[in-house]
Order: sequence, then C-alpha cells, then structure tokens
Amino acid sequence: MYDDSSEGLLKVFISDLTAANEATYRCGVNIADDDLFTDVTLTVNQVDHFRASSKASAVIGQSVNLTCDFPEKHGETFKHICRENEQKICESISSSEQKRFEFSVSSAGVFTVIISNVSERDAGVYWCGAETRDTHLTSVSLTNQHQLTVTMPPVVGREGDSSEIKCPYNAKHSSEVKHLCKGKCFTEDAQNIIRSDEAKKPKISAKDDPELNLFTVTLSELRAEDAGIYWCAVRDEFNLHTDLMIVMKDAVTREASVGGSVSISCQFFRNHMRFFCRGDQPNICVRDGVRVSSNTRTNGRFSVTDETSAGVFTVNINNLTEEDSGKYWCAEESSGSFIFTEVHLHVIGETTTSHTDRETSQDKEKSETTTSDTEREKSQDKEKSGSSMIVAVSVGLILLAVCLVLVLLKIKYNRKHGIGSSTPAQLPTIPSDGLLCTSVSFQKHEESLSDAALAFSNEEIHSDYTTVIYHIVPNSF
Repeated sequence: MYDDSSEGLLKVFISDLTAANEATYRCGVNIADDDLFTDVTLTVNQVDHFRASSKASAVIGQSVNLTCDFPEKHGETFKHICRENEQKICESISSSEQKRFEFSVSSAGVFTVIISNVSERDAGVYWCGAETRDTHLTSVSLTNQHQLTVTMPPVVGREGDSSEIKCPYNAKHSSEVKHLCKGKCFTEDAQNIIRSDEAKKPKISAKDDPELNLFTVTLSELRAEDAGIYWCAVRDEFNLHTDLMIVMKDAVTREASVGGSVSISCQFFRNHMRFFCRGDQPNICVRDGVRVSSNTRTNGRFSVTDETSAGVFTVNINNLTEEDSGKYWCAEESSGSFIFTEVHLHVIGETTTSHTDRETSQDKEKSETTTSDTEREKSQDKEKSGSSMIVAVSVGLILLAVCLVLVLLKIKYNRKHGIGSSTPAQLPTIPSDGLLCTSVSFQKHEESLSDAALAFSNEEIHSDYTTVIYHIVPNSF
C-alpha cells in the first residue's frame, strides 16, 4: 500500500496474482464517524500469451522500446507505465519526465512505450498495462515487467592511441569514491583499473568533476589485450558498463574487378568467435552488418575459412559488384570484448578499365610515333647539313690543290724552256686573262715528273681535278 498524499491517492499493489486473490475488496477513507468506502471486485484471468517479464538494454543518449500487452476486451482503457521503487511500489512517471515517454498506437492488443534520450537514472524495473478509470476508482492491469539495463556508448580506440572512458553518476554520489573496473566491480573476477582517490598510474589517469557529475579515465598506448567490458561504479549500488573496442593500426586494402572474386585474410589474437561485417563504424558493423562468422561459415557469396595454426582467417567473396565496394571489418569477440581489423574493398568496373587502358595505349603509341618522326626529321636535317659542309670543304680543297699544281707546272715549263730567267712570267690576276678550267686526270708517272716538285703518295693511283688551260701570251719587246 502507498499513500500518495501529493496526488490525494491511496495506491494498493497486489503482485504475483493467483486465482486465490479473487475477491471483493473495500477501498476508502475513514473520516471521524463517516466512512467513505468503495467496493472493488477483483477477477483474475489466466492469459497464456502475455509475456510476464523481459530484459531490455539501452545506450545512454539513445532510445529504447518497451512492448506491452493488454486485454483486447478491456473496455475504456488508457495505456499505462510505471516504475518500481525500492519498496516494490510501482510509481507513476513524473510529469517532468513524461515528455520522454511516448506511447505508440495500439493494435491487436499491443502498444509500445518509447523512452528517448536514455540516461543512467532510467535503469530499473518497469511495469506496463491498461488503466481503467471510474469516478472514485482507477484500476490498472499491469501485464508486463521490463528489466531495463542502461549502458554507456561503446568506446573505439586504435592500437597505440589513447581513449577516454566517461562515467556519469548521480549527484548524490558526488562526494563518494568512483571506480573503474575491467569486469563488474566488487565481484571476484573484477580487475580494478583505477579509483578517483588514486594517483596517476602508468598509462592510466583519472579525473573526477563533481560539477558535471562525470568521472573520466584515460587509457594510453592501447593494445589488443585492452579490449573488454569496463564498469563504472560507486560502491555496489551504482554500476554502468561500456565496451572498449580496439582497432588494430594496420588496415587491409584489396582491389578486384566486377564479376571476379577476392580473398581477404585477417590475423586473430584469441581462438574465439570470429566474424566479418560491413559498416562505417565497428559498433554499427557488429549490430547490423555481419556477413559471415565462425558459426555461419557460408552466406550467399560470402564464405570464411580458418588457419588456426597460422592465426589467420580468410574471407572469400565471389561474383563481385561495384556495390560491394566499401568499408568492412574483420573482428573477433570474447565475452563481449571486440578486436577489429579495418578492411577497404575497391571493386572496379572491368569494361571501364579495359577501355581506359586501350585509350592510354593508343595515346602512348601516338606519342611514341610522333617523337620518332620528329627525331628522324632532326637526324635527316643533321645529315643534310653535314653533307653540305663536307661538299663545300671538299670543293675548296680541290680548288686549292689545282692552283698548287698549276703553279708547279708553270715553274717546270719555264725552267725547261729557259723562260723566266730574266723576267718571270706574270700569272693572270683575273679570269679574263685567259685562265680556263675544265676536267683533267693526272696519272701516276713519276719518271716524267722527276724534275717537278710535285710528289705522289704510294697509295694514290690517280686523282681527278679540274683542268686549267692557261694560254701564255709572249711579251712584246
């Protein structure tokens, strides 16, 4: 029994109903000699399809749904939810909190209570059912019990980095010692990490902020073995837990073509459950994106094999499509602790690739052809230029040799005929003086040239030069 003087109500709760509880009860107020009572007839019905109790879990800051049953033939009813206190009295939700509790439209004797923006104070036992109101009496048939557990959001840390575990607590615990444990605090298997009244430890530090009602622990230089479930506690009456998920620093990247297949190998550290999932974040991957696991080794195009001795498991994906591109995770789980390896898969369209390669090859051939033609033209120009220079030099040397030969022949002729002893003959200075040029061949007859100063090398057989005919005009005395 509970006397709610603030609302002017006397509340009577009868739990664990049986057929023996069927009876007529009287409920009222005794004022002096005037008694105000109302008769209440209680009927207990056996209904098999009602779920007596269930467990639910909610993450701080998110929403949770509680499903409730109520008799379809209940007449004029209202949806009802209340929370059980320490005295086993189901208290109505306060008006300040009612805006976070939303009732869905009922159908087929079922309605849902949606609790939004869940906080640590929402943990506890809830009852829901149908409420019937009369002038002086309100009866509530509580058909479902929900044990709601509140957890903190998972913390994702990368190997070698640091992560913070934030523990919110009720203001009434602000002056008390806070604990962080790996495993549920104050149990045999719990490992104490740090307390709010302890000094800093190697790779571990803590800060308690009473104004924010927040206890924060920082873990540094994370390793795979740091993965696990951590509990925040104040004595043994307040416990919140969170998952610390470790992502290994070395990611895996694979590239494959549409229609082909790919194999992705990942290392595992503990011989426990392993799985392969898809999602932007590890916690989303675990919840919604599992493709294959050590329990379900084949799922459509996905399959998994283990090499236990090598500490490796391999995921195979067949008949790839472009939609398969994305972020995946190789994961292992042991008693709620997770270790992840990040995987990036890129699936490339085969047609697009071939077309691009072909265009690239054609462009390369065109470039090589153009370069070759340019180089050939440059070479030809150099050859032409070199040939022209050789011809010019050769002609100049030939003319010089012809002039020397003519001079020698003239000297020989003068000596033989005794000309020039007194007055040397004058060579012409201009072409008009009678110097004519034509082609002449000098043969090698050394005996006829014994008196000449002209000499031939042994290798020369003959030489062709331009012939010069020079007419000597005697001087008149």
